[in-house]
Amino acid sequence: MCNSNLLGLFKFIKTVNTNLFFLFFLWIAPIGGGVVYFQIKKFKSKLKYIFSFGASFLFSFIFLHIMPELFIQNVWAGSIFLLGFYLQIILGVCGAVSHCHTHKKKAFLQMSIFSFSLFLHAWMDGLLLGCHDYHHSLNSSLFWAIIIHKVPVAFVLSAFLDKKGFAKNWNFIALSIFGVASPMAIYFTHMGIAQGFFSSFHIMMLETFAAGCMLHTCSSILLEECHSKNITVRFIQGLGFILAWLLY
Repeated sequence: MCNSNLLGLFKFIKTVNTNLFFLFFLWIAPIGGGVVYFQIKKFKSKLKYIFSFGASFLFSFIFLHIMPELFIQNVWAGSIFLLGFYLQIILGVCGAVSHCHTHKKKAFLQMSIFSFSLFLHAWMDGLLLGCHDYHHSLNSSLFWAIIIHKVPVAFVLSAFLDKKGFAKNWNFIALSIFGVASPMAIYFTHMGIAQGFFSSFHIMMLETFAAGCMLHTCSSILLEECHSKNITVRFIQGLGFILAWLLY
């Protein structure tokens, strides 16, 4: 048993070293989104295009790749999926509450609530990646789709902190915490697998839960643009759908 655990740990360390670039990219992408917010003001008008493409691609990827694999394996997948979906609804409510106008003495509490909800959101992203990596390579379209999704989310976080009057050093701290959540979740799943804490059934359940969270996020973004008459947005959404289908 001890030798088996050591072998699993060795494989985990080898995997982390191989994918160190990807883990670093998951952390640096949100910080890049914050830099874009402060340095490139004209980028704000293009934000909806990145949101739309990332959401449409992830939405299609979940339906075409992830859900068929998960739902065919276990009858509980639907229930776990819904639990993840409703968790994201709760996180969305926390984010909405934190946007309410209030006195400065409560601004720190609002920042904490909003940052914590985004941290959990990013943790679910990493959980989905880590569990999906159990069956597939981390160097996948899912990874890059989540990276595309992280940049505008970090942009929103920076805008929120800037609106509340926080200094840039607080912005950097919040973005760093948000950025490190996904690599931590990947580390958590890989260590759990390497040490034998997670069976293939546990991994499937965790991936299903995280996929439910992600689907709610994607569907919310797409529904916000459902009445848009912007042809460019429609084209970019269609491009995301087609690309996910081509990778199927």
